[in-house]
Amino acid sequence: MNVPGRNLLGAALFRLPPATASGDQGGWSMFDTERSGLDQFDPAVVYRRTLTGVLEPAQGVTGAVRGGILSPGHEREDTMAGILDGKTALVTGGGNGIGRAAALAFAREGARIAVADFETDAARETVGLVNASGGQAISIGGDVTNAADVAAMVNGAVSAYGRLDCAFNNAGIAPHQVEATGQLTAEWSEDSFDRMIAVNLKGVWLCMKYEIMRMQAQGGGAIVNTASIAGLIGLKRATAYVAAKHGVVGLTKTAALEYADDKIRVNAVCPGFITTRMTALTREQRSEQIIAATPLGRFGEPEEIAEMVVWLCSDRASYVTGAAYAVDGGWTAM
Repeated sequence: MNVPGRNLLGAALFRLPPATASGDQGGWSMFDTERSGLDQFDPAVVYRRTLTGVLEPAQGVTGAVRGGILSPGHEREDTMAGILDGKTALVTGGGNGIGRAAALAFAREGARIAVADFETDAARETVGLVNASGGQAISIGGDVTNAADVAAMVNGAVSAYGRLDCAFNNAGIAPHQVEATGQLTAEWSEDSFDRMIAVNLKGVWLCMKYEIMRMQAQGGGAIVNTASIAGLIGLKRATAYVAAKHGVVGLTKTAALEYADDKIRVNAVCPGFITTRMTALTREQRSEQIIAATPLGRFGEPEEIAEMVVWLCSDRASYVTGAAYAVDGGWTAM
């Protein structure tokens, strides 16, 4: 398929989801008219994001894209099989941001999805978007810090679809959600520290625990954990967040070694500064500073993380395990 502009390194193609009854674009906050350079969006048009972050119509592109980002080299007709056709996936923290983008990307590539989130209404909204795009999804509520809830998430996915091929452990919180915004290491309260570790580290471990047991019984699977650039480097004023994310990378590497013989691959994705609800305060306070320090000169989008997650869960990544991939616009390369 000939796509004009394919020589623009880093360009990405988008088809906008159908507008909802309320008139918004399927709840996708990434399509912000001010940032995109467009006055309005046409849901029937495929767009390309240029290196400067501007969206423009991609002339000459054919074939429907069922929601989300279409990366260079991955154009396909709807009649072609997706890279996850026939597989099932569990996405935690799937009600917003990266989790929602991942659910839509999983669906685009043919997977059936169980969307889990503490915010049950948000999970249902994601399921609505997936189903409206032609995919198949169910919503599951629950708290990733509670073992019984996590077991129910996994069991719910298996009950609905018969097996669990892929898991994206994405649920997490930021320092401002535990009243620790801007605090140095000695300033964190014990309650704030414990809550951060409970959600961002113990929650990932609990999900892995029950997912692995299921995948062992069925002969294999793929797990992706959301870590962060904070799991690769130190960041001031994010003590427990950094500790938890380093822990996620450690869990990922250890489990990859332990369960390779069971044909279970375990990897981590390490997002940089991404345009999500969780980073809203950071973007408000330090947007210019962060962009200036990012080689690609912009914040990332949830869909760009989702593309890495989908690839890691697919057979195209069959020789990849124990890795922690930075998707950060070059931040950690500095």
